[in-house]
Amino acid sequence: MRFILGVFWVLINFQTLNAQILYGTISDSLSKKTLAYANLSVLNSKYGTSTDSLGNFVLHLKKHPNDTLFISMLGYQSKTIALHPF
Repeated sequence: MRFILGVFWVLINFQTLNAQILYGTISDSLSKKTLAYANLSVLNSKYGTSTDSLGNFVLHLKKHPNDTLFISMLGYQSKTIALHPF
């Protein structure tokens, strides 16, 4: 089964706005090709998005320091990543 390699992102924290912007790229673990139209969602919240045709995403969210990012795509094993280190 193919795996989602990972998420390369930068987290920008705007203290005055009390919001965060998470952006990056989703790629295949074997071929290293980016994954178009993969789904991303923050568990226990209403925030989510999809990657574009190049595998890039931008996710605007309020602070969720103890939440988890859930990444899924048809044909791939889903992946979860804790948001608290970011």
